[in-house]
Order: sequence, then C-alpha cells, then structure tokens
Amino acid sequence: MKTQKFSSDFLPLCFFLAVKGHYGNSTLVKFFKGLDKPPINYQEAYILWQAQFPNMSFPDASEWESAVNFIEKHTEQDIYLIDYYSKLYPDGLKKIEDPPPVLFVKGNPISIVSLPCLAIVGTREASNNGLKISYRISAYM
Repeated sequence: MKTQKFSSDFLPLCFFLAVKGHYGNSTLVKFFKGLDKPPINYQEAYILWQAQFPNMSFPDASEWESAVNFIEKHTEQDIYLIDYYSKLYPDGLKKIEDPPPVLFVKGNPISIVSLPCLAIVGTREASNNGLKISYRISAYM
C-alpha cells in the first residue's frame, strides 16, 4: 500500500519536538496554534520557537535530519507515524487530557480511524498489576 510520506505537514516538526525535544502535546498545541503552515526547515522552526518560548530550549540542528530520517526509515518498514495534526489521528484520543503528540502504527495507518481500536500505552516504570492486565488484554488481540 502506498501512502504519502508524512501523515501531515506537521509530522517532522511534531516528532522532532516530541521525541528529540521531549515536549508534550500541551506545549506543541501552544506552539502550533496560529501557524498557517509548518516551518519547512530547522532555522525557520527555531525562529518561530524562540519567538513563542524564549526561555525554553530547542533541540540541536543535527537532530532535525535525524528525525526526518527516522520517520522515512520506519515508513519503509511499514511502521507509520501519525501526528496529532493528521486527519488520521483518532478523534477519541484527542479528547483525553494529554494525548500523545505522535502515534506509531504498524501496518495500515488508515485502520486507526476506520476500525474500533484498543491501545496499550507503555511506561518505563510499569506496576506489576499493570503488566499483568496488559498481558491479559494483549493475549486476546
């Protein structure tokens, strides 16, 4: 199946800031609000970021190309990244308090908007009970 390179024009920057810069969706929403179009390169993104958040760090320029390459590499492996601004991002997920800025989808990315979905979201410090419940749920998938 052929899909477009990015789920939205905002994906490279969204991924760059979320993963490389460790910023959450609330910060990204503030940043993107009012932008008519996404910045096309690192320099433009940096200038816009500094105008809105002069006291917040911005990831290094070397990370920009790394982020774009990461997305392209995963797309070639049938793993798609869906950013919050994509038409493919599930509406129900946008309604939670702090939705993830980027989703990783293995297989057909269209399925997350056209089929009922269940997601198991990971954590670095899962409780034993959380691990047991996740294991039981995933066994039925």
